[in-house]
Amino acid sequence: MRFRFFVLHLLGLSSALLLTLDTVLHLTQAGGLCQTQSCQAVGEYVRFGETALLILGTAFFWCLWLVFFLATRLNRPFIWHLAALILLAALAFDGGLLGYQFMGLGLPCWLCIGVGAALFANLFSLAWVRQVWMIAFIGVVVWAGGFAANSTLNVAPKNHEPPDLQRTAFVSKSAQPVPSDQDYYLFFSLNCGHCLEVLANLSMSAPHEVNWHLCSLDGSAQGLRKLAWIREQAAKGKDPLAMTVQSKQDKKHEVQGVPEAVRTAVNRARDFFASQGYRGVPVLVVREGRGKEVVLTGARSIARFLMEQQVVEEWVHPKRQQAG
Repeated sequence: MRFRFFVLHLLGLSSALLLTLDTVLHLTQAGGLCQTQSCQAVGEYVRFGETALLILGTAFFWCLWLVFFLATRLNRPFIWHLAALILLAALAFDGGLLGYQFMGLGLPCWLCIGVGAALFANLFSLAWVRQVWMIAFIGVVVWAGGFAANSTLNVAPKNHEPPDLQRTAFVSKSAQPVPSDQDYYLFFSLNCGHCLEVLANLSMSAPHEVNWHLCSLDGSAQGLRKLAWIREQAAKGKDPLAMTVQSKQDKKHEVQGVPEAVRTAVNRARDFFASQGYRGVPVLVVREGRGKEVVLTGARSIARFLMEQQVVEEWVHPKRQQAG
């Protein structure tokens, strides 16, 4: 029995520590354990913010481990029942979340998958300690029910028309020195390293011979303040591409009040992004003249296209930039 208790505590404590590490990395703006493009995009769809969700998840796993600790020390039936109940509730929540991600957004987040795996590991460990495998069976059914419920729903109603692409940018920069009929819409997130690579290269080497439109998916409070600062600097005549890169490097590049125009643009960009089925940022939508549209996903394909179109003459990758 002691060995079973040890495994139960090991899984519970490890889950809490790993999620705590990811939360700390987010709070210090050092990224997170998951650095894929899908994870960065999924985080922007959380209604109350990705960081708040991580904090709640971390608090849950610490509470779960505390219940495990009390249960193994006191060995009271109601404490064991409490551990099972909160695990079942968490599995229902996780199943619904993953169902929305996989089937609604088509953007699997590996961190969320890891959290789900941790929940199942704790569930099976609890069932093993208690020798009641019905707990594990009920947990799987509850998770599957939550997953199925959200996977059957559309992200937007059928009668909901996505906003026009022209209305998704929070800031734009017209072609110079002569007008152009080429419009480049860059969908990005401030938390995405690949997006910053694209923005940094454009700010360093791109001649402004096309119309640039920046469309952000950052719906968090801090992200909106940074976008408002970028828009404010662009109104003063500064390059919004360079200002976007600069805003990521310093927390001071924020404003207190966020204009409604910025919030509206971000919401439109997120609606358009989801309605088109895009699976990760960065995404570049190019419209040339009438009827011609090109969609590029990922930093590599965007870099290749921009160099082929001679919008940029060279492309500096992060590793090469650091080495130089």
